[in-house]
Amino acid sequence: MDLARIKSFAKGKIKERFGNVLIITLISMIASAACSAAYIGVILVPALTLSLLHVNIAFLAGRNAEIKDVFWGVNDWWSALKLNVLQSLYTTLWSLLFVIPGIVAAYRYRFALFNLYENPDITPFQALDMSKRQTMGYKAQLFALDVSYLGWFILAAIPTFVESSFLAFEMAVAAMAFTASG
Repeated sequence: MDLARIKSFAKGKIKERFGNVLIITLISMIASAACSAAYIGVILVPALTLSLLHVNIAFLAGRNAEIKDVFWGVNDWWSALKLNVLQSLYTTLWSLLFVIPGIVAAYRYRFALFNLYENPDITPFQALDMSKRQTMGYKAQLFALDVSYLGWFILAAIPTFVESSFLAFEMAVAAMAFTASG
């Protein structure tokens, strides 16, 4: 697998429908933040992740996503939740051995949600088992694909870090001014 070609293909698909991708991403982020703030995120965020997978598959097929697609997975929230709990449990248990087995487990179960999406009649255990077979021999390549985006994540985090540092400093100065004024 040529990672550069895969990344170029993905970038091209996003460029084709950039406006739609931007709107759907913003709506998805707002929905996830609202769920997390309302403490129902534990239940609904796995369903929203399933919805995002639905949107990604639409983009990959050359279709625009609609706003209702952001909430597509809510209909199957119970299966998404069970899969998320099992996947988290297995990854956590492997992580208790050492960090590396936990990372390997995370990659082992990488396609479980996709399997549940493609085969809604299977159980979460079957989705995990399918993912285990699908990633056999490909975990290092998946890891390399993720690492290839690491620089972009760091670059994107720098403005947030700098802004939050200045904001924290401003808050401290404001607190001192408040104290001095009283």
